Amino acid sequence: MSAGIKKDAFGDNAEHFAKFDPRAWLGRNADAVRRGVRVRVRVRMVCGTKDNLYPANVNFKELLEQKQIPVSWQTVEGVGHDTKGLYQAVGLESLRFIAAGFAK
Repeated sequence: MSAGIKKDAFGDNAEHFAKFDPRAWLGRNADAVRRGVRVRVRVRMVCGTKDNLYPANVNFKELLEQKQIPVSWQTVEGVGHDTKGLYQAVGLESLRFIAAGFAK
């Protein structure tokens, strides 16, 4: 994870970063996540190709796959780190994904 993300998202606090960094957290909890995915938890990732976090998101998706955790992945061409742009592109599809999770 880049130093900028560490500073912006975790306040440059190394202890907080170590506790909540998604990669480290997944390393500690992969078995529980895998069990949860079979029962009720579902993972969906949506990321725009112009998002500066796109490479990190692709890398995290690949880590989930390596840990045999199913992930619904959606790339949105030409969109940056923009919730509105992502929602306009795949919002209804994402809401259906969420609704299906609650239906189980």
